[in-house]
Amino acid sequence: VSQSRYEGYLIKNQKSIKWYKQAVQNGDAESAFRIGMAYVSGDLGLKKDFGQAESYLIKASNQNHPESQAKLGISLGRISL
Repeated sequence: VSQSRYEGYLIKNQKSIKWYKQAVQNGDAESAFRIGMAYVSGDLGLKKDFGQAESYLIKASNQNHPESQAKLGISLGRISL
């Protein structure tokens, strides 16, 4: 991959993150879910950060986003209480 192509990829990801975060601030549950999952997988150039992922998934879940609720339920099921 050429340097300019890689830089273009990073710029595109940075713009995506910016728009997702702005949409989350405006109450968009799907954007909260998507950025939360990006933190889980390390997509969009983000480093994996399960604390950030959980925060965004909770925001989406609190707005009755079913996929976020399912992901949080799965992760909680792995924790032994």
